[in-house]
Amino acid sequence: GNGLFNGNYSTGAQLGVYPSDAFSFTFTYLHSYFAAGNSDISSSTGSYVEPDNQTPQTGQGIAKDPFLGAPTIRDSYGITGNWRINETFNFSAWGGYALARAQGLDAEGNSRKGFGSDVWAWSASLSMVDIGKEGAVLSVAGGSITNSRRIDALTGDLTVPDQDTPYIIETQYRYPLNDNILLTPGVF
Repeated sequence: GNGLFNGNYSTGAQLGVYPSDAFSFTFTYLHSYFAAGNSDISSSTGSYVEPDNQTPQTGQGIAKDPFLGAPTIRDSYGITGNWRINETFNFSAWGGYALARAQGLDAEGNSRKGFGSDVWAWSASLSMVDIGKEGAVLSVAGGSITNSRRIDALTGDLTVPDQDTPYIIETQYRYPLNDNILLTPGVF
């Protein structure tokens, strides 16, 4: 029940493109299979909109398990970019999209085969190097937490998909106290 052919698995490929010392891009594809009752298409980072028949905040949110326990296939696509603007400033960003498709019966025995869900996430950050001390890094970042904006064939036992895009903003300052200790306060 946990092997390569009858359990959860992922396989993929990644291509890095480096047109110059200042620019780099990475393209990623990942194909994943989640067995019945083990779906986690958002790697547990999705929002917590719940099916109507579940207690809120159980961790089984729609972005994590949009097909209520049915076996699921997910095809994920991602792009990452990095731009070293100069010796002080660095800009990086990434975006990801996944198409999840149900493959069978949900936990209640209802067929979800062929139902689909779109899952999105993105982030961007600007980092400033050697601010205040050599080796210190000040970063400001923001993005969208994994969310499911479309779920096929919604029925009475499932609420609507994520209605709002969840965002996160982060600021942190990595300050080296010595060669072995870093102090990193941050605000999220």
